[in-house]
Amino acid sequence: MADQSRTPQQKHGNDVSDRSLLDNLGEERRQAEEAVHRAASDLSEKASELAEDAKEAALDKAEEAKSGIGESAKALGAAIRTAGDRLAESDQVVASKLALEAAGSLERLSEALGSKSLENMVADVRGLARDNPGGVFVGALLAGLALGRVLKTSAVAGGDEGMRSSNKPAGVSGSEATP
Repeated sequence: MADQSRTPQQKHGNDVSDRSLLDNLGEERRQAEEAVHRAASDLSEKASELAEDAKEAALDKAEEAKSGIGESAKALGAAIRTAGDRLAESDQVVASKLALEAAGSLERLSEALGSKSLENMVADVRGLARDNPGGVFVGALLAGLALGRVLKTSAVAGGDEGMRSSNKPAGVSGSEATP
């Protein structure tokens, strides 16, 4: 009813204000969509930067670990070479040969760890595992056994030092020690 009492100019004025209101709402919607798009783009960029930083930090830690493993492999190779030489002196030819081959392998591993990037090493291991899975399994088994022996030996040596530092001879309990 109120619409019938209005003049055509008043109706036209309302139509213009309605269109203006719709235009304003459409513009605000477009601006809101752009703001959401920019925020999503910024968030995606920040996430990519954080992922790249985390990847670089992990690679740095892996490089440090690789260096430590290389030094340990070199030391283990030298110890095995010494043991191989002693076995040869004791006429243990087969055991000596195996020990010297293992020492050589560890020394080559140490050199490879020092000269190759982590990415190249991963690619090499994948290729080796694909070409010779049994050999990789046996190698991992032997490396685990060698590492277990080294850790056991170092734990025993550490235990002996602890007893000596308390002024007791190694292997003597408290009741057997004399002041």
